[in-house]
Amino acid sequence: MTEIKEKPKMQKSIKTKWVSPKAIGKMYQFIEKRILEHESCFIVCPAIDADEEADMESVEKIYDEVRKKYLKRARIGKIHSRLPQAEKQSVMEMLNNKELDVLIGTTVIEVGIDVRDATVMVILSAERFGLSQLHQLRGRVGRGEKQSYCFLVSGGRMSDDGIKRLQTVAKTNDGFEIADMDLRMRGVGEAWGKRQSGIPQFKYADWFDDYHLMKIAFSDAAELILRDRNLLNQDNRCVKIALTRRKTDEID
Repeated sequence: MTEIKEKPKMQKSIKTKWVSPKAIGKMYQFIEKRILEHESCFIVCPAIDADEEADMESVEKIYDEVRKKYLKRARIGKIHSRLPQAEKQSVMEMLNNKELDVLIGTTVIEVGIDVRDATVMVILSAERFGLSQLHQLRGRVGRGEKQSYCFLVSGGRMSDDGIKRLQTVAKTNDGFEIADMDLRMRGVGEAWGKRQSGIPQFKYADWFDDYHLMKIAFSDAAELILRDRNLLNQDNRCVKIALTRRKTDEID
């Protein structure tokens, strides 16, 4: 397993701020200044239109609101999964060619967009997104040499987990730290069986406290399988028996 922890030297850490609904006006004033510097902005919403769920920000609502209220002079486009592929491609090319200043969309923004001059990412109803998704969306900016920013705008009521997710992303740009917190919050599920989340039960080890030791164990296990794929060697007989028992118990 290879871990790459260094960023390209030219890239600066993205400054991330958790924004309350009361401070949205100031946030858009900041974005307007960035646009005047010929920089681009992404605004991500969890829904396409207001019919999906009343308390979530939607692309159609925010598209109208931003054009009419906050960024009246900006060139604004929108993108989401219901648009024809040709239209989505056209919008992305317009942003790349500096024909748009702001792109408002759903999480389709995660895929296939690499705009060097995009320096601002706004995530609305941010508590609706998972930790990994928030980190991936933030990674759409900060790809050039300019300082980039990410604003996490929260909605109304938030769960304790929602608060913890936003606090984590606002605190760090470290993908490893975010992945660790995500794992702690969601759990890793089971290799066999039906459970897709939760912490597996080990007799002696703790998934988090003994993480580095478990990495060594996984490496040793992978090496054993490479040498004896079907565990036919007499030395590995006890491993095969234990594995078969565990697999049968958990599936049943």
